[in-house]
Amino acid sequence: MAGLVSVRLPVVDRIGRPAGEKEFWVEPRHEAELRRWVEYVNRNGRRFLALILGETVLGLAGAFLQPNWQGAFWLVVACMVGLGATIFVYPFATPETNRMLGMRRARSLARASGVLVLAMAAFLATQLPS
Repeated sequence: MAGLVSVRLPVVDRIGRPAGEKEFWVEPRHEAELRRWVEYVNRNGRRFLALILGETVLGLAGAFLQPNWQGAFWLVVACMVGLGATIFVYPFATPETNRMLGMRRARSLARASGVLVLAMAAFLATQLPS
């Protein structure tokens, strides 16, 4: 691979556990950015998963409590805002998406997904239940 350098970096699996090292081929001018991103993923992967799981569980609880508790609607809206913000702040894409689109485009797609969830939360907030 002409012009590319091999970089071996420690990585985590899908649930944030150390998974050894992975070899990345990158242009030398992008090596520092790659190292920063992999470190960010390794450092924040478990936090991301915990936030997503917690917000999802709370949102589902709010959906099931809706018939019995008027405030459940706002719990669902708050959880959607939290999900959107989490996805935007931690724009982690699947390994398959990273391979298919490249790391930068995959991150952009993940951030756009976070913005979409925030927009859906804003729309939902305007639709008060009757």
